[in-house]
Amino acid sequence: MRVRGLSELQATLRDIAGDLAAAEAAAAQVIAHAARAAAPKRRGHLAASVHADGASVRASAPYAGVIHNGWPAHNISPSPFIRTGAERTQDQWLGEFVRALEDGGR
Repeated sequence: MRVRGLSELQATLRDIAGDLAAAEAAAAQVIAHAARAAAPKRRGHLAASVHADGASVRASAPYAGVIHNGWPAHNISPSPFIRTGAERTQDQWLGEFVRALEDGGR
């Protein structure tokens, strides 16, 4: 079987994947910035530990997971600062993907 235009399709898909990877990284930067602002601050270490790593947003403070998700057995309520940052900036980071897809089609 022969598929016409296969190499062009493959090239287009590679281009789109590259565009989306750049959009993921840009979106993660937007979310990380908002998550730092939303993080609870006693001394600021938790907020300072929030960073974008490619398409992921992480907080490297050892207690970040407990603060973010809570720990009912220890009476620690969740404070989902990363999720809050993502929700507050959804229009902005979603726009990164829309732009990547629109620009990739040209």
